[in-house]
Amino acid sequence: MNKLFLILAFLTTPVTWSYAQSEPKAKAILAEVSKKYKAYDVIKSDFTFTINNPQTKLNQTEAGTLYVRAKANKYKVVLADQEMNSDGKNQWT
Repeated sequence: MNKLFLILAFLTTPVTWSYAQSEPKAKAILAEVSKKYKAYDVIKSDFTFTINNPQTKLNQTEAGTLYVRAKANKYKVVLADQEMNSDGKNQWT
């Protein structure tokens, strides 16, 4: 559960960071999450996501795994038919 929270926090930090600039309490929370995230060498999280588009009647669920090396700014996302890798400078699919 903690890993999932950290991954979600990591993924939403860029979006919420812009809103947190005027809220000191939010800024402190984001700083704490960032500190905790950077304390881990490798983070692995299994996830599922659902695409739901009523216009095209698309309802699809897919599972994957996310690996993150916070200190090295590297990540790898593994899906059923796709794999994404980043070395912090380049991204491959």
